Amino acid sequence: MAEYFNIKACLSGSVPLGNFNSAFNFTGLRHIDSAATKSLAVDGFYVPLVKVELMKLPLVLRENVRHAVPCSWDPMALA
Repeated sequence: MAEYFNIKACLSGSVPLGNFNSAFNFTGLRHIDSAATKSLAVDGFYVPLVKVELMKLPLVLRENVRHAVPCSWDPMALA
């Protein structure tokens, strides 16, 4: 069922999207959700509200964004 939602959202894979978890009141933790679920059913239509396509490639970050983002991950410096 998660794959069906992903196909409708033009995504590959079987990792559930947030809207799938929300539709069935799931936690997002597969082992907990699968243990508590016997079957799934959906009745209705999936209506995408928007489709975003990036037209300009390659994407380049603006200079102020590049300077604001640290080059390395240092949790102590970020705290």
